Amino acid sequence: MSFGFLAHVNQFSMRLRFMQKFRGGEPVIQNYISTAQELRARTADLFAHYAAGRLQVAIDREFPLSNAADSHRYLEQRNTKGKLLLKIS
Repeated sequence: MSFGFLAHVNQFSMRLRFMQKFRGGEPVIQNYISTAQELRARTADLFAHYAAGRLQVAIDREFPLSNAADSHRYLEQRNTKGKLLLKIS
C-alpha cells in the first residue's frame, strides 16, 4: 500500500473513471468544486451566462404546487423534455 501524491498518475482521469463506475457515469458538481469560494465564483458565472441569454433552460411543464402529485406522476412516465416547475402562487 502506498500513501501520498503520485505525480505520474492523472488524478482527474482516475476520479472520472471512479465516478463512471460507481455513480452511473454521471459526473456531479461536488466532484469538481472543492471550496465554498470556488462554488460562489462558478455560481456567479452560471447566473451571468443565464442573464446574458447564453444559457437556455428547457421547461417542459409547470404545475401548481397544489398538483404536486400530478407532477410526480408525469415524471414517472419518463416523457419529460425539459424541467418541470412547481409554481407557488
